[in-house]
Amino acid sequence: MYKKLIINYINNKLTVNDIDNFSINNNIQLKDNENKIIYNFIKNNYNELLNKNDEVFKKLKVSDSTFKSCIQIYNKYKNKI
Repeated sequence: MYKKLIINYINNKLTVNDIDNFSINNNIQLKDNENKIIYNFIKNNYNELLNKNDEVFKKLKVSDSTFKSCIQIYNKYKNKI
């Protein structure tokens, strides 16, 4: 059930502004254009993320600090799906 809701949100409602807001709310400082990179990463890889395929993060090309933050957030929420 949750996966369907998440997929629907990603496909129909997710925006770059959502990425910005989420990062601000989680005290993550994104570098230039990383919000767009993360947005595109989610849009293109949500199935792998929802199926808990950690290998997909090899495709994410962001700064080391942002990468570590993304992994931490992913690990925090992946078991709630």
